[in-house]
Amino acid sequence: MIYDVFKFLSEKLNEHLKGRYNSPEEMVTVSAMSSASGAEMDEIQNKMVLSLVNLERETAMGIGAVYSRMPSDMVKVSRPPWHLNLVFVAASVFNDKQYLQSLRVLSSVLEFFQAQNVFFFTSWESNVKKEWKITVEPVNLNYQELTNLWSVLGGKYYPSMVGKIRMVTVDAQEIESVKRISTETQFDFLKDE
Repeated sequence: MIYDVFKFLSEKLNEHLKGRYNSPEEMVTVSAMSSASGAEMDEIQNKMVLSLVNLERETAMGIGAVYSRMPSDMVKVSRPPWHLNLVFVAASVFNDKQYLQSLRVLSSVLEFFQAQNVFFFTSWESNVKKEWKITVEPVNLNYQELTNLWSVLGGKYYPSMVGKIRMVTVDAQEIESVKRISTETQFDFLKDE
C-alpha cells in the first residue's frame, strides 16, 4: 500500500511539473537521498525526490477488535486495521549552480499540494480492488529536527518540504476466530442498547 501511495503521488506531481516546465523528461522520482555507502546518486540529480521518512500510527480511528456478524448466529472476530500516516520529504535535488531552479521547482510543488491536498485513487492488491482517499499536509520542523532529519538522510541539505500523508489503512483482513452467539449473549447485546 505504501508503494501504491508513493507511485500515485509521484505520477501526479510529475505530470504537474512536466506541464509547468514543458519538460519531456521525468522530473519526480521516489528514492532515498543517498546510497547505503553515503554517496550521492546521479539518478536523483535535477529531480524532485519523494522519500519516506517515518510511519505514524493514527489512533483517532480507534484500535478495538472488529466484530462482524455473519449469516446465521455466528460472529467473526478480526484484528483491527492499522491507520497510518506516512511522513515524507519532498526535496528539490539540483546541483549548486542551479540553486534558484531548485527553489522554483520546490515552489511549484508547494503550490501543487496547496491547490490539491485530497486525492482519490484505486489500486489492485492480489486481485482485490482498493479505493484510497489520502490527504497531504505540510509538517513543521524546528531547526534541530531539520538538522537531525538531514543527518539521517545523508548529510547534504536540499531545499525541501516535509509532509504527512493521511491516512493509509493496513488491513490483512485475517479472521482471528469465529464465534457462535448464544441466546444469552444476544439478550445481553439487546439489554445494553
